[in-house]
Amino acid sequence: MFRPRPRLHFTHLDFDDSERGGPRRKLLEAFAGNRNDYPFLPVEDTYRNRSDYYSTMQANVMAEAVCAFHGGGGMTLNCRQTFDWLVASRCENAGNANSRPTPEPSDLQLKDNVVELNRTLFWVTECNIQEVTRNGVAGHEANLKGFALGGRRLETALADFRSEHPTTRLKVRLFAGDYLIRYRCASELQLSSPRDMMLERMVLDPTRRDPGSYAMCRSIQMHLMPINEDQERAVKSLGLRVEIIHGPPGTGKSTTIFHLLSARMPPRTASVVTCVTNQAIDAVAEKLSITHENADGLRILVLGNPTRVGKTAGNYTLDNLCRRDALVVSMKRAHNLLKKALRAAEDFQFARQQRLWKPHTRSRFSQMYIEGLPSVRRYRLELEQENLRRRRDSMPLEKYDPVKFYFDRLNSTKQKMAWAVVRSRPFRLPQKRMPLCFPLSFQNRKSWRVQVFVEHLQRCASKAQQAFRVAQDTAARRVVRNSSVFLCTIPSSYQ
Repeated sequence: MFRPRPRLHFTHLDFDDSERGGPRRKLLEAFAGNRNDYPFLPVEDTYRNRSDYYSTMQANVMAEAVCAFHGGGGMTLNCRQTFDWLVASRCENAGNANSRPTPEPSDLQLKDNVVELNRTLFWVTECNIQEVTRNGVAGHEANLKGFALGGRRLETALADFRSEHPTTRLKVRLFAGDYLIRYRCASELQLSSPRDMMLERMVLDPTRRDPGSYAMCRSIQMHLMPINEDQERAVKSLGLRVEIIHGPPGTGKSTTIFHLLSARMPPRTASVVTCVTNQAIDAVAEKLSITHENADGLRILVLGNPTRVGKTAGNYTLDNLCRRDALVVSMKRAHNLLKKALRAAEDFQFARQQRLWKPHTRSRFSQMYIEGLPSVRRYRLELEQENLRRRRDSMPLEKYDPVKFYFDRLNSTKQKMAWAVVRSRPFRLPQKRMPLCFPLSFQNRKSWRVQVFVEHLQRCASKAQQAFRVAQDTAARRVVRNSSVFLCTIPSSYQ
C-alpha cells in the first residue's frame, strides 16, 4: 500500500510511570504477579468495535511479556558498586556454565530491562556507560537509575546493598522495551482518533474489498534480478488495499518486494517495509540497494540502531547516508583542499621568515653591561618576586640567567621583524619561464604578494567550514526527503 508523502505529525500521550497507571508499572506488576492471571485472549477475524481490538492487543502483549519473563533465561552480572557507578567483573548467562570475565559494553546497556536485586524487581529507566581504566585495566562502568513497585529507587538500593555486600549479583531478567512500546502504542491508538480511518477499518475487517493505490504495472526489471512466474503473478495481480503474499523462507519474498516497489509504486510517493527481525531487513536492503545509486532508482533509508542491523542495512542508516551525502562530501573535500593550500602557503611564509634571521648565540657586550639594561633589571625584579612565591609554596626556584634572557629577547625581536618584512614584501618570482600548469596571468608576473593570498585563503577556508557545517546540519532533512523506501523492524516502527 502506498500513500502520498504527507507532512509528518506525531501524537504521543505522556504516560507518567510515577502514577499507578503507567505502562512500566503495569508490566512490572504483571511480572511480580501470578503467570496465570494474564492469559492470552482469542483474536477474532473481524472486529466491529475498535476498542475491543486494541484491548485484545494490550492483553496479548501483556501475556506475551509475562510468558517471556517467566520463561527463564537472562544473565547475571557479578558487579561491585563504586559510588554511583556499577562495575561488572563477570557476566554469566543463565543455563550456560561458561562465563565471560570481561563483559562487553552491550551487556551493561540495561535501559528498559527488568533486573532483580535482593529478590526485588526494578525497572531500569536510565543507563549511562563510560570507559574507565582502573589499576591499568580498561573496562566499562554503568550508572543505573530505576524504580520498583514500592517506590524504592534502584540507585538507592544499590548503595544500601553495597554497604552490606562488597560484590553485587544483579540478575537481568528480561529486556521489556519491546513489550513496553507495543503496549503503549496500543493504548495510544485506543485513546486517540485514527489518522487513517479507512486503513483502520481494513485492519478491523480484512474481508473488505477496498482498492489500493498501486500504479499501473511498469516493466519488470528482470535484468537486475530474476523473477519466476509465481512472483510475477503476485506483483501484477495486486489490487486491494490489504493483500497477503505468503511463503516459507527461501521462496523469494525479498525479490518480490523489490519488483513490487520498482514496478507498482506510484511516482512521488514513499513506502514503508517492515520485518520481524533485523536479518530480514538486511535481506530486503541487499535487494533494494541495487538501484539505490541510480537517478531513478529506489532510495532506501534503514531506521534502527546501526550496531544491531546487518552489514548491508547498516550502510543505509541515517548516519551513514548523511556522511555519504553529495553536498556533505563536496563541502568536506573543498574544505580539505583549502586547508591544504593554506597550510602550504603558511609553510612557505615561514620558510621565507627563517631565511631572514639567525638566532643569536654570543654577544660582544659583557655580562655586566647586559645586567645594566632596563629590560634585564625588570626581569631580575620579577624573577625575585616569583622565587619568593615559589619558596612559600615549596616549589623549585628558577635560575637567574641574564645572558639567556637577553638572547631570547633579542631573537624574539629579530623574529618579529623578519615576520613583518615577509608580510609586507612580496615574493620576487624567478625570471625563467614558469611551468604550463600556472595560468597565463601568473606567468607574466614578476612578484607575488603571498600574504594577501594567505589572507584570501583564510577567508575562503572559513567560509568553506561554515558551508560544511550547514551541509552536515541539513543532511538528515535531505536524506529523508529524497528517500522513497523506509525499512525498519516492527518494534522500531512503534517508536
